[in-house]
Amino acid sequence: MRLPVFDANGNRTQEILEVDEKIFGEKVREALLKEVVLMHEARKRVGTHSTKGRADCAGSGRKLWRQKGTGRARVGRARAPHWRGGGVAFGPKPRDYGYSVPKKAKKVAINSAWLAKLQSKNILVFEDFGIEEPKTAKMFSLLKSLGIEDSRVAIALDRPGKDDEEKQNKNETLWKSVRNLPKVSMDEISRFSVYTLLSHDKIVVTKKALDDLVTSREGTVTTLKRDEVYKKS
Repeated sequence: MRLPVFDANGNRTQEILEVDEKIFGEKVREALLKEVVLMHEARKRVGTHSTKGRADCAGSGRKLWRQKGTGRARVGRARAPHWRGGGVAFGPKPRDYGYSVPKKAKKVAINSAWLAKLQSKNILVFEDFGIEEPKTAKMFSLLKSLGIEDSRVAIALDRPGKDDEEKQNKNETLWKSVRNLPKVSMDEISRFSVYTLLSHDKIVVTKKALDDLVTSREGTVTTLKRDEVYKKS
């Protein structure tokens, strides 16, 4: 799989990155992706819904009338579910809807999600964003130059070192430039989940972030020159 590299103005550079997509798996595991997405959505449920049972309703516990001799059906207290104002039978109570899938399944799923984005050509690689100070307008114009200003975009960055203060400041500046864009999110590439990848239309990554992603899966990123590639073809 070959990925073009863009500069800070949204133009293609002379570099083309070549990645062996097989490090992410042989095929996209759609059923597994669905299972992991459902798990994520279940964990997001607050689960604060609640109904009153017969023990929680206001009212007397007295038997409404005697068991026999009235000619009417036998009844109990007025808080029974079949009475108006009574409790709810088998109603929902506060609960945690979260559950988990095996670690191996999560690993296969995240690889499958990256493979799906690669195959659909929805990953854009940037050399540098060139933002020295927080400017939302500049980030928007960059997305507009690529025609993805109306798409849901996730920006993936490499993780800066503890002592790399310059990189940390650069990431913070970029974050301040995208936080007011409603359809744009940003995070370190190692923290991307299956839900993040599938819920965004485009994934924008830096060269360093892509290299970290590939090397963590024992792969390599090969840098090619556009002129050389076109000559061979």
